[in-house]
Amino acid sequence: MRSFITALIATAIAVLGATSASAFSLTLSHDLPNNFWPVGQKINFQIHLDATDPGIQLLSVSLTFDSDTYQYNPQPNSAVGVPSYILYGMSGTMPPMTTTLNAQQSTWLLWPGPVPPGKTQVNVNWADETFNGTYVTGLGIKIAEIQLEHVWGSSIDFRVDMSVTAGGNIFQVNGNPATPITLQGTPYAPVPEPSTALLVCAGLAGLAVKARGR
Repeated sequence: MRSFITALIATAIAVLGATSASAFSLTLSHDLPNNFWPVGQKINFQIHLDATDPGIQLLSVSLTFDSDTYQYNPQPNSAVGVPSYILYGMSGTMPPMTTTLNAQQSTWLLWPGPVPPGKTQVNVNWADETFNGTYVTGLGIKIAEIQLEHVWGSSIDFRVDMSVTAGGNIFQVNGNPATPITLQGTPYAPVPEPSTALLVCAGLAGLAVKARGR
C-alpha cells in the first residue's frame, strides 16, 4: 500500500511538472563574443520569443539598467531588422503571416513612469488590434534589438534585467493576464573590464585592511 501511494505521489509530481512548463518564453542575448565591455563599447541586446501556443493579445517587455553604467542608443527598426512579430495570423482560408501590425514602431519607448532610483527602463510593446488572440506560433522569433553603450559613471552595476511585470508591462493571452511566461538570460551581468575589476578589488582590499586595523 505504501509503495502504491508513493507511486501515486511520484506520478502527480511528474504531471504537475509537465503542466507547469511555460508555452511562452522570452530570451535575452547580446552580440558580443566576450563579457569584457570597455567604456565606449556598444552592445546590441536581442529579445527573442518562443510561443508554442497561440492566443497572445498583449505583450510589453522591458529592459532595465543602471543609468550611470549604460546609455540607451535608439536605433531605427530598419537598421536592426525588427519588429518581426509572428504574433498575428488570419483565420479561415488565409495562411498565417508575420506582421508588424500595431507594433510600437521606430524607437522603443523610454518608460516615463516610476522606475527604481538610478535606473532607466526601455519598453517594447505589441498589441493584437483584433484582440481575438494570435493564431500563429513559432520559435526564436526576434522581436526587439536594443543598443546600450557602456559609459563610465559612479556605479559599477552591470546588470541588465528583462521583465514583463515592470512599469507599463503586461503579458496577456486570451484575456488571461496571469498566463505564465519564462524569462531566459536575465538578469544579465557581464564581468567588468580588467581595469575596472582591479579597481574594485583594490577598493575591497583597502576596506579589509581598514577593518582589520580597527
